[in-house]
Amino acid sequence: MYLRFQALTAPVQLRAVARLGDQDFFWDVIEPSLTDQLDATLSSVSVPSASTSLTTEVAKLLSLVRHPGVRSRMPVLEASYNKLGLPHRAAIAAAAPDPHFLPVTIEAMQTAGDWRVAEQLCELLVVPYGPLMSAEVLRAVLEGWSSNSKCRAASRMPKLAVVLYAATAHLGLARHPLWQQFVRDARARAEADDLPYYSYDGVEQAIVTDGGAPIGEFGARF
Repeated sequence: MYLRFQALTAPVQLRAVARLGDQDFFWDVIEPSLTDQLDATLSSVSVPSASTSLTTEVAKLLSLVRHPGVRSRMPVLEASYNKLGLPHRAAIAAAAPDPHFLPVTIEAMQTAGDWRVAEQLCELLVVPYGPLMSAEVLRAVLEGWSSNSKCRAASRMPKLAVVLYAATAHLGLARHPLWQQFVRDARARAEADDLPYYSYDGVEQAIVTDGGAPIGEFGARF
């Protein structure tokens, strides 16, 4: 296998890495010198700009950054991934859920600059990552969400918050204070902006249904 792989052109080799790079047997037959060559070849692959589509092959290749062993063998992989804009990094993370990509969920809520973009990022990226979140990650996601008006005041976000609450059930009662603070922050801003729809009453109702205490700072609205 090694000799056949070595004879392939560089682009074909990278396509093979994209398909097989998450398998230990693949690296078992690749000599270090060829690994260095692959890393050098990857460095010549242009990273798409925000306005350029991310090809399936490049996305699969860069998604391998989630594997510690691949990162150590091909350091350029992480550098190339980090050069991508948020939309491309979010797409890769959504297609290959892994704890390595959790920081992208925080960034998405902190920096989404458009209501519809915020909804899309939340539905396709943040909610699916709910079961992988630690309390610390959830706290950062919710703080970014409540402080970013493009997230907080997007029309679908109150319902998506309830879905994310359910997706973080593995955190048990430990998540209640995080969500309660989120609702308090959201309600304070909703009251200041005179936008009562964005009081996130559904989250409070979900907490109470789970046996948690009502938030009550601005009164229950459900």
